[in-house]
Amino acid sequence: MFLKANLKVLLILILLTLSAFFLHRFGFLNSSLPLLDERNHHSFQSVSTSKVVNSLVSSKGYTSLQCHLDVAEGFNLCGLALDVKSSLGKGINVGRYNDLELEVIYKAPFESPKIKVSFRNFHSNYSRIEDPTSFKFNTITFSTEKNLGTLTVPLDVFQVENWWVEQYDVDFQNSQVDLSNIIYLEFLSHSMPVSGDYEIMLKNVTLKGELISENSLYKLIFAVWLLVGAILLVRQHFKLNEISKRDMLTGLFNRRGIQKKLNSMSYDHSAYMFYLDINGFKNINDTYGHDVGDKLLICFSRMLERKAEKFQANSHLSRFSGDEFLIIFYDLNREDMLALAYAMTLKFQEPIPIDSYKIPVSISLGVAKAEHVNNNFDTLLAHSGAAMYHAKNNRLLSFQEFDKAFSENVYYKKRVSEFIKEALDKDEFFLNYMPIYEAKSLKIVAFEVLLRTHSEKMKSIGPDVFIPVAEEYNLIREIDLWVLENTFKNIRDNFEVLSDKTPTFCINMSSEELNNPLFISSLRDLLDKYNIPPAWIELELTETSFVEIGQEGINILESIRSLGVKISLDDFGTGYISFNQLVNYPVNGLKIDKSFVDLLETGKKSSEIIIQAILAMAESYQLDTVAEGVETVEQFMYLRELGCHNMQGYLLSKPVPWLIAKDVLLNPETDKFKKLKLLDD
Repeated sequence: MFLKANLKVLLILILLTLSAFFLHRFGFLNSSLPLLDERNHHSFQSVSTSKVVNSLVSSKGYTSLQCHLDVAEGFNLCGLALDVKSSLGKGINVGRYNDLELEVIYKAPFESPKIKVSFRNFHSNYSRIEDPTSFKFNTITFSTEKNLGTLTVPLDVFQVENWWVEQYDVDFQNSQVDLSNIIYLEFLSHSMPVSGDYEIMLKNVTLKGELISENSLYKLIFAVWLLVGAILLVRQHFKLNEISKRDMLTGLFNRRGIQKKLNSMSYDHSAYMFYLDINGFKNINDTYGHDVGDKLLICFSRMLERKAEKFQANSHLSRFSGDEFLIIFYDLNREDMLALAYAMTLKFQEPIPIDSYKIPVSISLGVAKAEHVNNNFDTLLAHSGAAMYHAKNNRLLSFQEFDKAFSENVYYKKRVSEFIKEALDKDEFFLNYMPIYEAKSLKIVAFEVLLRTHSEKMKSIGPDVFIPVAEEYNLIREIDLWVLENTFKNIRDNFEVLSDKTPTFCINMSSEELNNPLFISSLRDLLDKYNIPPAWIELELTETSFVEIGQEGINILESIRSLGVKISLDDFGTGYISFNQLVNYPVNGLKIDKSFVDLLETGKKSSEIIIQAILAMAESYQLDTVAEGVETVEQFMYLRELGCHNMQGYLLSKPVPWLIAKDVLLNPETDKFKKLKLLDD
């Protein structure tokens, strides 16, 4: 009985569906809006330039505009506008229609005349009431050389005029075709190159559409079928539930699926969680496109499955988020865990072939263990995630395990981050200044600005510790702005002294600012606020900052340079950037890493060769050079002989408070300098 009832309902639904398709296909559900009908428009208006004499004529149901041009000089226009609005905010939503049916006669005193048809749209994002030209031009242009009769124009061929986009500096989103609030429909001469008589006659202007679109009809019918078939869909509940736990692209568990799977396991099971992240996946997407990126994710998933198949019965894989994956291994011994982790990090250092590309891929891997897996998902995720981010931030070629030592390190860094916040709140940071000397004259040409703190809690914590922690805990941008502002305040307060000497202030900048589009405006605002000459400022970035720099970062560097602020590459020579890459980066100078200067004391030729190569390369690129960590007279003399421009180090001066730095700037002659000059003589 139930089967017969279902069959009857099914038959009725089929008949209704076929009837709806028939009515739609043969035009019974079509709609139209004849715009020349007086009920559908408010007035006709002429649109012409001053040299064009026009008259508007209506007769026998037709409306025409007759124009006369005596002298064809400059820009001339003859046009007819159909006012279809009730008010500026109440035009016609033409987007509900599909086509524009036209019968237009355009006469001109030359061959192959063209006419432009424009839907003029008003929107507060780009339109101003007092400026009618700001109403968007959605336009097509066609020739009326032949009597085309009735012409049907699809609305999707209309395009926004480029001159309008450029004139009003319209952004990408608002430069797209918009037919949602049409207030005028204009018929304009494309050009009036010769004098004479022109005429635009409108016989038929009708919008054509459908009471319901084919797509909407399908949706409506589908909704009816869904409603009637609700009972049948209940049977699919378990399958849909399973689908909801799967990632659509890779077929692996998603976050919900892997969490449910882990929490359903027996309390007695132990588990290792592998947290993997594909390094630089955003750059892969930007370089090769999202299609290749998706294929890479699928290929990566299959490779993970092959790596874990030995433990298939006791493992589950998940695509946790965009480029992050989880693998859970149950009851895995430590030896197998280590072997798997090493194998994965080695495997994913090899390029992956996708289409015609060989895409270089590396991963960051964190591993954490739970003795009892049940209801420990969040803890495992937090621990393995912390280990993964540690591996990523430190660019480990291996993996990081969340063990006791690592846990203590995480706790220590968290405490340091709290000390940093407290020091910022209590204004416990201060600046020291390390003079940088010109090698030949021993004149101070710059100061490196160094951050220090008198916080009791950070007595034994130096910048080499708290700066990386600040970067990891998203505090570095606040510190960068603090250093910039306090340096600029000091320059302003000592402007008269500095204007005679004009030293450059070299300020260390975190690589985080290369991903911060707001940094440029902050830097510009501070320069303006304290009236600082940009040429007095140099921002120092470590060589490691440039390892994974993308186009956005290079754009930020270019913007810094465009302000007049200089950029130098700190710790150069540590092996991250080749000489040939330097041409891609807008830098003004290089700072030779202290480690190479120290090696000069060992007498090793390798360090001398490296320094000579750096200086030769800097000279070829016309870059200023500074040697860091100069601590002996021999180092000083050797570097100066090689042509190093500037030097800093304890031989010349330690970092000192500003009052001492200013005194050294004003009174440079000391016994130490006399000794160096004597050696030079």
